Amino acid sequence: AGTTIPARGFLALDQNQLGFRLSAAGEALYLYSPDGRRVIDAVRFEAQENGVSSGRQPDGASEQRRLATRTPGAANATWRPEPVVISEILYNPISGEDDDEYVELYNRSGATLDLSGWRFTSGIDLRIPQGVSVPAGGRLVVARNVARLRARHAHLNASNSVGNYDGTLSNGGERLAFAMPDTIASTNELGLVTSETVWIDVAEVTWEDGGRWGRWADGGGSSLELIDLNADPRRASNWADSDETGKGTWTTVEFTALSGGIFDVIKGLLMLVETPEERVREHHALKADEVGLTV
Repeated sequence: AGTTIPARGFLALDQNQLGFRLSAAGEALYLYSPDGRRVIDAVRFEAQENGVSSGRQPDGASEQRRLATRTPGAANATWRPEPVVISEILYNPISGEDDDEYVELYNRSGATLDLSGWRFTSGIDLRIPQGVSVPAGGRLVVARNVARLRARHAHLNASNSVGNYDGTLSNGGERLAFAMPDTIASTNELGLVTSETVWIDVAEVTWEDGGRWGRWADGGGSSLELIDLNADPRRASNWADSDETGKGTWTTVEFTALSGGIFDVIKGLLMLVETPEERVREHHALKADEVGLTV
């Protein structure tokens, strides 16, 4: 009784003041009105790494983030830059084959990162095999069908690609999350210390079909790429369609159009591009000065 919080102020409570401890494996926390009849606020947090806090970022937002530093009784710190980030997603291949899907991970830290035992917790299902590491500034491709992908991309090999993951990426958008394992210890009611492995999401993105998300990544021949590898991967503005124009060849087409049909002809030409795989990519437009027309 008598506890107040000033405007835009904070109140920090430890486990002694609360009368209970929070689970490092994650749980839900509710704030009730004094009469216990109304929930004023609620938060559900996932497994937490020892010494790393999570919170609303920025203060008052609905989204929970791992934070760069702990700030009890003060404004929340910025979101925590993680050493690994999801940097590319091919969720709807132009081939229409799920086996052409892949996800790319990027090590944006300054040291080699051992990913042994790390796993995807949302979107797809795969645990990274033992002995897999990614050098600083390096990439690891996670494939739906790794043998098929290596056959199509000569630079991929056993050291920079793994698979096969279970499940498929949703063409309509979904949450994709990558987690590291951690062991937490706890004491049960009998005083015995037990341990368990939890999975801590350190890299994630939730993309959608449409809006600010790339148009051509949705079956148009492009993948989704994080355009700034140090930017916040949760923001749609930091993602874009991959540029596939270098894979196509310009084609000069000459023909005679029927009277009144010139605009239909130009529209058709702007949709015609032949790739090395002889696929049509609507978004690779022909330049007007490279198209010969006889009317």
